[in-house]
Amino acid sequence: AMYTGPKTKAAMAAFVEDKLQVCDIDSLEGCTEDQVQLLSDLSSQSAADVYQVAHELLEQALQVEKEMADRKAEFEKATEASEVQLFALMQRAMVANAVLTQAKPERDDL
Repeated sequence: AMYTGPKTKAAMAAFVEDKLQVCDIDSLEGCTEDQVQLLSDLSSQSAADVYQVAHELLEQALQVEKEMADRKAEFEKATEASEVQLFALMQRAMVANAVLTQAKPERDDL
């Protein structure tokens, strides 16, 4: 879906608001070098071009955010599997240790 006008503005604002420090485009207060460069690049563009850039940036940001969420879910699943494996190994080690402590004295060389 192509964002145009106020929709792009609202979507960008909502996305950026809860994630970033505000960059004041008039005073440049709170802006990074990258933001200042983008501002400079966009200042010569038409409104339609700026909307296109905003749309593409938002789409990319949402895509990366989705990829991050997917990777996080994969990581959590893998971690859970490792924890189950570790727990099973610890249970086995406990049994082996118990058997070892009950072992006859002649097995002290272990």
